[in-house]
Amino acid sequence: MAQIKDRTTFVDFWKDEIVAKSVDINGFVEYANFEAYDAAKSPGLTSPALVLFEPEFKTIDSRSDNVQRRVDFGFWIVKKATKKNDRAEQKTLQNDCHELVEQIIGRLGYLNEEKEFFGRYHAVDNNYSPIGPVLDNHFGYEFFGSFTTGSGIIHTPAKWT
Repeated sequence: MAQIKDRTTFVDFWKDEIVAKSVDINGFVEYANFEAYDAAKSPGLTSPALVLFEPEFKTIDSRSDNVQRRVDFGFWIVKKATKKNDRAEQKTLQNDCHELVEQIIGRLGYLNEEKEFFGRYHAVDNNYSPIGPVLDNHFGYEFFGSFTTGSGIIHTPAKWT
């Protein structure tokens, strides 16, 4: 896996290193241009699913020549309820998704400490909370966090006159 430098490498990271390698997450969709809504209403989105939000790229710098990328990101882990207004089922789905979010947090920490290939992630400023109903009667957890990419943004003299 390459360093995360843009939206394409960001999405590829989530597909290849999180969803594809999880034994519990069965579906993946990006939350862009209502694709998540369309997928949730079709038989194409299996449950539980990771719904990935658009990343927000920022720069951080301590007045040096080492400008770094910070990526703010978020996702939902959701499961579809089989019944409408069944509070017990909704709570069970949310509890299941809470566990999956914490599995992802553990995986991000492992990849950061053991592999160091996607960036610097520290689970100090994450937020996650229950959601639902969203999409097509789905319940679960939303997560928001950030990481700093491993490679900085550098000046390339050959690109300038």
